[in-house]
Amino acid sequence: MPERYRTVVGAFGWAMAPAAGCVIGVLGGSLGETLIAAGAFVGAHLITLPNSAGRRLSLSAMVAVAAWLLTDSSLVVIGGAAIGLPIGLVLIRLRLGPKAVTNLFPAESVALAAAVGVLWAGRLAIGSIDEKGEVGHLILVTLAAGAWYLVAAFVRVVLPIRPRRVFRRMVWWEALADGPAYLALVSAGALFGLTYPVLGWWSVPLAGLPYAFSHLALDRLAQTRRTYRQTIMALGRIPEAGGYVEEGHARRTAELARSIGAEMGFGPFRVQRVGYAALLHDVGRVVLNDPSIAEYTQRDLAQWSAAIISESASLESVATIVARHKDPYRRPGEERDPELPREAQVVQVAATFDRSVVRNEVGPPEALELLHRGAAYDYDPEVVAALRRVLQRRAVEGV
Repeated sequence: MPERYRTVVGAFGWAMAPAAGCVIGVLGGSLGETLIAAGAFVGAHLITLPNSAGRRLSLSAMVAVAAWLLTDSSLVVIGGAAIGLPIGLVLIRLRLGPKAVTNLFPAESVALAAAVGVLWAGRLAIGSIDEKGEVGHLILVTLAAGAWYLVAAFVRVVLPIRPRRVFRRMVWWEALADGPAYLALVSAGALFGLTYPVLGWWSVPLAGLPYAFSHLALDRLAQTRRTYRQTIMALGRIPEAGGYVEEGHARRTAELARSIGAEMGFGPFRVQRVGYAALLHDVGRVVLNDPSIAEYTQRDLAQWSAAIISESASLESVATIVARHKDPYRRPGEERDPELPREAQVVQVAATFDRSVVRNEVGPPEALELLHRGAAYDYDPEVVAALRRVLQRRAVEGV
C-alpha cells in the first residue's frame, strides 16, 4: 500500500476510535461518565511518570484502575479509552516526539483489552460483583491491573520495529523493569477509587501525594542512573583521548560484550556489569605516562585498570572482572579455571575481536578464526561460540 494511502487509513482509524467511544457511552447509558473518563485518559498523557530507565509512561493504568473501582460497568472505561487514548497519544507525540508514541502504542491499547478481558472472565468465573462485594471487586481489579502490566511489557518485546540485533530476552527484562512505576500508578488509582465515595474530590490530593513522591523518586533514580552511565562512558574514553587505543574501542567492545552476555543467558545485572567492565578495561593504560614504567605485561595493565576502578565502592564487582580479563580460561592440565569469572572471558573475547578488526585490519571472519585458534587455552570456546552467534544475528558477511 502506498504511503499516502496508509496515512489516510491511519488517520481514519484514529478519527473513528473517539466516535466509537461516544457510541459506546450512549448505548451504555453513561455518556457523561464516559466523557469524564475520556478527559482523564487525555490528561494521563499530559502528566507522565518516568520509570527507572528514564522512559516516560502515561497514567492510563491509574485512570483505568480508578474507573473500575468507581463503576460496575467496563463500558465506561472502554468508551473513555476509545476517546481519550488516541487524543492523548497525539498530544504526547507533539510533546515528546514520535518515539514516545512508539513506546506507548499499541502497548496501551492491547494491555487495556487484556485487562478488560480479565475483568469479564473473572466475573463469569466467580459471579457478579454484587454477590462478592467490594473485596471481590478489588481482587478482580488487581488481577486486571497485573494483566495490563504484563501484556504491555510483552507487546513492547514483540513489536516488529525492534532491530534484529536486539535480544528479545533483554527487551523483556527491560519492560518488566517498569514494575515499580506501574505499582505506583495502580496504588494511586486504587486510593482515589476507594476514597472518592467518602471524601469526594478531596481524594484527588490524597491520591496525588503518593504519586508525587513516586514521580520524584523515579525521576531522581533515572537521572542518577543516566549520570552514572555517562560518567563510566567518559572514563572509558580516557585511553582513547590519550592515543593508547583506537577511537571508539571501548564503546564497540562494551556493545559487543553486552550482546555476547545476553546470548549466553546472562541476566540484566550481569549484562550491565560486563558492559561496564568492557568500557573500563583499558583505563589502566593512563599510567603509561609514568617514565618509570619501562616494561609491563598485559596482566599488569589489567591490574592497573582494576586498581583505578576499585576506588569506587560501587564498581568493585566490575574491578574484579577487569582484573582477570587477561587471564587464560584454562591452563595445561586443567579443564577450566573455576575462579575465573565468565564475564572476564566475555570482555577478553570482545576486546580481542575489536582490536583484530580495527588495529590489524582483518575481516570479522578472520578475527573470529584467530579466536578459535586460541580456544585451546586463552579464550573460552563457549564465549567464542556465543560471539559467532551474535555476528550471525547481525548478518555479518562470511560468518
